[in-house]
Amino acid sequence: MNEPTEKQTSVACIVVTYNREDFIERCIGSLLAACGPGLDVMVTVINNGSPDGTAEVLAGLPAGEVAVVTKDRNCPLPLVLNEGLEIGHASGADFILLLNDDIEMREGAIVEMIGVCREVEGSIVTPMQIDYRKPDRIDEAMLERIRATPDLVNDAVHLRKIRRYYPQETLIGAALMATPATFARVGDFDPLFRFYGIDDDYCTRARQLGVPLLLATEARMLHMHGKTTDTQQVDKSAWVKRWANMYRARMLFRLKSSEGTLPLNYLKAVVVMLRDIPRFLMQRFPQGAMIAARTLIELLGAYGRLRRRLALEHTRSGRNDTAAG
Repeated sequence: MNEPTEKQTSVACIVVTYNREDFIERCIGSLLAACGPGLDVMVTVINNGSPDGTAEVLAGLPAGEVAVVTKDRNCPLPLVLNEGLEIGHASGADFILLLNDDIEMREGAIVEMIGVCREVEGSIVTPMQIDYRKPDRIDEAMLERIRATPDLVNDAVHLRKIRRYYPQETLIGAALMATPATFARVGDFDPLFRFYGIDDDYCTRARQLGVPLLLATEARMLHMHGKTTDTQQVDKSAWVKRWANMYRARMLFRLKSSEGTLPLNYLKAVVVMLRDIPRFLMQRFPQGAMIAARTLIELLGAYGRLRRRLALEHTRSGRNDTAAG
C-alpha cells in the first residue's frame, strides 16, 4: 500500500522588472532555490519594456523554469502589478508573492512567510529586509519601520525574545505575500498612482478592511536598491521625474484622505499646490514650480476618475459614507 504523499504548497512569485539585466537572474535564482519537498515555487517575470539586456538574460534561462511576459513598452507600474495579480490568481497557487526585481531571498524566507500567513489567517506578510551592500545591517527603509514598531523596539532593548511577527501600520512593497483570497479582498492597485505611494495606498485600504499587516522577523531578504555598481548621475531628468512622481503621490494621498469629502480634500490640495508654485520659484527651483502646476492641472482633470475609484474602494470595504462627494 502506498503511503500518502505530503500535499505540495504552491506559491506564485510575480516579479515586475525594468532595466535589471545586472540582477534579475540572481533574484529569480533565489526564488527557484526555495523549491523542494512540500513547496512548489512558480515564477513569472513581467519584463516592463526594458531597453537594456534584461530580455536577453531572461531568454537565456532554462526552458520551463520561469514564465516570461514581455511588454513592448514601459507601462504604469500599478497596471503591471494588477496584471501580475491576475496571473497569480489564474495560477491556482495557494499563495501569491509580489516582488521587486532587486531582491534576493535568503534560504527559508519563503517557507517562513508561508508559516506566518497560515498562523495569522487573512494577513499580508513581508520579510525583514537587509541592505544588499551591507549584509550585516538592516535596510534603511526597513529600519524606519522598525523604529515605528514599539513592541519590536521594546523587545530588542530589553533583550527579550524577538517574536515571529509584528503588526505594522504599512508594509514596504518590495515583497508582499498573501493568499489569493486576501489579495482579492483588498483588490487591485490604484492606477491613479504612477510609482511612489502605490504600496502605502494598498496597505491603507488593507488596514481599513482589518487585514493584518505583518513583518516576519525570521524571514530575511537582501534588497539592492539600484544597480549592482554605483553610477554617476549626470542627467537630472531622472531625478526630476522621481520627484514629480513623489509629489503627485503626496497630493493623491491628500485627495483620498478619509478625513473629509472629496470636494473638501480637493480644495485643501489645490491650496497647497497653488502655495507651492511661488514657494518653489522663490527657492530657485523652477522645475518644482512646473511640477506643482502640472500636478494641479492633472489632478483637477482626474476628478471623475478619482471619484469613481473612491466609490469602488468604499463599496469593497462595505463603507456607505459620502467621502467620495
